[in-house]
Amino acid sequence: MQHRIVVKRHRPWFRAGLIAGAAAVIAIAGFGLYAWVRTHTISEFRQTRTELEQLRDERRDLARELRTARSENTDLRQQIVYAQRSTEIDGAACTEVKASLSDLQAEAADLREQVAFYRGIVSPDETRAGVRVLDLKMTQQPDRQHWRYDLVLIQSVRHDKRVAGSAQLRLIGSRDGEQVTQDLAPLLSGDARLPQFAFKYFQEFTGEFRLPPNFRPIRASVTLDIDGEQAAVENEFDWSKIRVELPP
Repeated sequence: MQHRIVVKRHRPWFRAGLIAGAAAVIAIAGFGLYAWVRTHTISEFRQTRTELEQLRDERRDLARELRTARSENTDLRQQIVYAQRSTEIDGAACTEVKASLSDLQAEAADLREQVAFYRGIVSPDETRAGVRVLDLKMTQQPDRQHWRYDLVLIQSVRHDKRVAGSAQLRLIGSRDGEQVTQDLAPLLSGDARLPQFAFKYFQEFTGEFRLPPNFRPIRASVTLDIDGEQAAVENEFDWSKIRVELPP
């Protein structure tokens, strides 16, 4: 067996120098990293702080705007409620006024009719003195098949006596393209009869009848046969003017 002899230089300081150099490099690198991290951290911290302050400012501004918006919203709601109540009050008042006006107009029309009625009795025209027809109405009934007539007869006070007689009602119209005259008596419902009048100032009559099939009335005629007088009083009325139909 052969032995090898290795000759090494004896450098006791070399290892210590390497360790010291490595430590120095690590220290320098650590310091540089620390300095770099510190610089960037401070910069980012300042930037973050600036952004935080801006966000706080924006939050304060938004809070003020929110309070302002809530206040405006409350005011608007109050205005809407006030406007709605005002509209309701105005609508109710308007409806009440319209109803009152309609009632007053109806009352005025009724009073005018009454005035015309009594004026016709008290001071009629010379040409219309005596017994005559004041009003005639033909009203359609709810079944739309029957009609009701309303007849009002008057006499002037110049005839200071009681008059009596009978009234004949006829309908003039067309059936199957031909003109016909139809007495109202056979058209009356039940045992009803045409009016027999006896009055001094005025008298009202009413009755119900049914139009014949395919008969279209055009006019209505009222003939008053007065007891003790030879001449009869005759009046004709346009059906369209005396007809009162139910609404559809």
